[in-house]
Amino acid sequence: MDDEDSTSKDQVVGKPQSRTLLIVTTIVFVPVGVLCVLGAFVSLFMFDAPGSGENPFLYGAVACMFSLPVICLLSIPCSWVLHARQKHKAARCVALSPLCSIAGFVLMWLCALMV
Repeated sequence: MDDEDSTSKDQVVGKPQSRTLLIVTTIVFVPVGVLCVLGAFVSLFMFDAPGSGENPFLYGAVACMFSLPVICLLSIPCSWVLHARQKHKAARCVALSPLCSIAGFVLMWLCALMV
C-alpha cells in the first residue's frame, strides 16, 4: 500500500515541479545544444599541439563535446514525452542528462591539463 501512496504522491507533487524543470531545461539546453555544434568541431583543434595525440583525456573531452549537442537536443523531446506519460522522475533525469556530458568534459579537460 505504501508503494501506491508514493506513486500517487509523486504524480500529484511531481507534476508542477517537473513541468517547471522541463521549461527551464528547454530554455537553457536548446541554445546550448545549437551553439555547441560549432564548439564540437572547434574542439578538434585541441589536437594541434605536439604530443597531444597521446593524451587519452583529450579524446574523452572531444567525445563529451561531440555528445553534448546530441544529448541536449534529444533530451528535451524525450523528457516531455515522459512527462506526458506521467513518468515525472524519469522526465527529470532525462531533462538533466546534458549536465553529465558537461561535467564529463570539465573533468576530462582538467585531467588533460594535469598530464
